[in-house]
Amino acid sequence: MVPAWFAMGLMSKPMLVTVPLVLLLVDYWPLGRLSNAAQLPGLLREKIPLFAFSVLSCVATVFAQKQAIAPISYFPFPLRVCNALVAYVAYLWKLIYPAKLAVLYPLVMKGLEAWLL
Repeated sequence: MVPAWFAMGLMSKPMLVTVPLVLLLVDYWPLGRLSNAAQLPGLLREKIPLFAFSVLSCVATVFAQKQAIAPISYFPFPLRVCNALVAYVAYLWKLIYPAKLAVLYPLVMKGLEAWLL
């Protein structure tokens, strides 16, 4: 049951790829399940499905990024830096005044008009 929930969690938030390692750390401390080295193979064995899903998610992410329409290297570095600065200001403003919200904020190629966000 845990691998199924983990797979669904990975589909919603890919950051969960770290969960198998975090579970191993929790086994070590505070649970103390790694008091001797003989317990390690059993603990790794129970997490094999989670590691497998993590690897699949990482492979899918790399594949999807290679298939992206506009890879990040397409945009010149100064434009990316300016966009990051404008995005910080825009997101802070949207925290105060949440209007014109969207799922995706496309990169503006003809100047960075922060006041239009």
